Amino acid sequence: MEQLAALLRKDLLTTSRRWHELASLIIISVVIGLAVAYMVSGPLAPLAEPIDASVVLAAGQIIVYFIVSIAAGFIAVLREAEKGTLDGLRASPLSPEALFIAKLIYIYILIVVLSFSYSLAAVFFSGYSTIINTGYVVLSLSVSLYFAAASALTSFMIIYSEARSLLSMVVLSGLLVPFLQGADRALAAAAAGTSTSGQSAQILGASLAFAVIATVLAKPLSEI
Repeated sequence: MEQLAALLRKDLLTTSRRWHELASLIIISVVIGLAVAYMVSGPLAPLAEPIDASVVLAAGQIIVYFIVSIAAGFIAVLREAEKGTLDGLRASPLSPEALFIAKLIYIYILIVVLSFSYSLAAVFFSGYSTIINTGYVVLSLSVSLYFAAASALTSFMIIYSEARSLLSMVVLSGLLVPFLQGADRALAAAAAGTSTSGQSAQILGASLAFAVIATVLAKPLSEI
């Protein structure tokens, strides 16, 4: 546990030193929030129905999740593989599971921070303050966990590929599509204030289960 915490602390300190990368991702999230806000409340094409607006807001959040997942996977895993520091971590007493979990938690923190940056921007510019409710926050945290696990697993799967940029999008999309068939509707319902505890529990359960499966699958990948 101490080694896992030390690795996570190292990644967070590295991010603080490379603050411009995080700032760039925050700007991207805010810009997407601004664009979505204009779509749901702009003067040219306002969406009068709250349910229509909630669908657009949820779609924008999924776009942010996807973009951040690709960037976070590169920052947390692929860049360390290119620099050779990941090989050093593999040679350390740190177990493969702890290595993967540390990366997963780091990616999860980035996704949560940036997804809420998007949500706050969308609420501020659109005026749809109702999307910031308990159900939406819980679902956002649950969906973020699934995306973080998918991002970490994808990064470990394509470490040795020469076409990482393309493969990261393809593999990540393949892992996300089945989950998003239910998550997108749940997020839209939460944004409209009509989500149920059953939906939230289902998404949370799926995210936790996938995080466990990803950790198990990543063990042989971390040992290669």
